[in-house]
Amino acid sequence: MYDKRLYVFDGNTPREAVIRNYTTDDFADLIRVQQESFPPPFPSELWWNEEQLTNHVTLFPEGALCVEVEGRIVGSMTGLIVDFDPAHADHTWEEITDGGYIRNHRPDGNTLYVVDICVSPPYRKLGLGKCSCSRCMKSSSISALTGCSAAGGCLATIDMRLNYRRKPTSTKSLLAS
Repeated sequence: MYDKRLYVFDGNTPREAVIRNYTTDDFADLIRVQQESFPPPFPSELWWNEEQLTNHVTLFPEGALCVEVEGRIVGSMTGLIVDFDPAHADHTWEEITDGGYIRNHRPDGNTLYVVDICVSPPYRKLGLGKCSCSRCMKSSSISALTGCSAAGGCLATIDMRLNYRRKPTSTKSLLAS
């Protein structure tokens, strides 16, 4: 389990924040953050449900992070590792995330995909989403991935593909890159 304490500044006011893995005890708060972050007209059926969250903490706990500010969960980030082929880059969120259930997580894959990142509106602009992504990319199972590219999202969502490729293991694979 991961637990990083830091201070973020809300104007000139320092506020204690904690980035940590989320657990089953956090599910109600995570769903609340989704509701706050993606209000109507965003479809409520697209908010996380408990089955999806259970898969996140079971299949890839290193990619299941939440952010607390002064003891209140105010954000979350979920990722998975997939086999991504840039020659066949077209995909939908639904396809690459298995509808948010991440049953297609591949620990030996080549790409970290950020499934979802959200921060409650009053806590935006504090850098909490950026800190969450940075923390996820530094996890032990992801540290063997290198390189980065990102794609933008729409409306209030961020659909960011972080193509962290595994480091080559031989000169031959280095030349093929």
